[in-house]
Amino acid sequence: MRPKYMFMPLLLLLILLCPPHTEAQPVSGPTQVQVLKSNGNQKTVQAETLIDAPPDSVWGNLVNYGNLKNILPGYYRSSVLQSSGNTKIVDFGVQGSGFLPAFRYKVQIREEKAESALYLQRVSGDFRNITASYKLLPLPGGNRTRLVYRLDIDLGAHFTLPGEEALLKNNTEKAMQALQAYCNRAYARSLTAEANR
Repeated sequence: MRPKYMFMPLLLLLILLCPPHTEAQPVSGPTQVQVLKSNGNQKTVQAETLIDAPPDSVWGNLVNYGNLKNILPGYYRSSVLQSSGNTKIVDFGVQGSGFLPAFRYKVQIREEKAESALYLQRVSGDFRNITASYKLLPLPGGNRTRLVYRLDIDLGAHFTLPGEEALLKNNTEKAMQALQAYCNRAYARSLTAEANR
C-alpha cells in the first residue's frame, strides 16, 4: 500500500465534509444527519438543513466551483477543467493538515437546473468510489430552501477509523450548518446591495 493512503479515512472526512470558513452565528433552521446504511467500509449518509435564501441563490453558491478554494479550508485548488452543457469536470487540490500529504482529485459534476439538483462522481485522482448529490427544495413563500445532501462512500477494505460513523455524522452536520450560514450571508448581502441601489 502506498504510504499516503494510510491516512485515507481521516482525510476523506476532513476533505469531503469539512465546513467552509464561517463566523459563528445562529442557524436559521434545524440540521439533521443520519447514517442510512453502513455495510463494512461502504457508508451512506443523508443530511438536510434549512437555508434563509431562495433556491436560485443557493444554487449560485453551489455551482461557483472556482470559488470553493476561497470557501473550504484546506482547498488550495478548485478549477473547472472542462465544461460541456450541464456537465463539468472540476479539479480539486487539498492539503488537509501539516502531517498529511496534499491530495488531488477530479470530479464530474452534472447540473440538473430544472430539478435543482447536482450530482457528483469522482473520476480520477487520490479518492475512489465516492458519489454525492445536492437537492434544493423551495419552501412555501419562495424565500427559503431545504437543502438535502447525500453521500455514498466506500472507504476501501484496508481503511478503518475508530468511531468513523459518529465522526462522519458529526462532520456532515458541521458542514451543512456552515454551508447554511454561508448561503444565508450571501443572500443577505444581495438584499442589502439591492436595497441600496
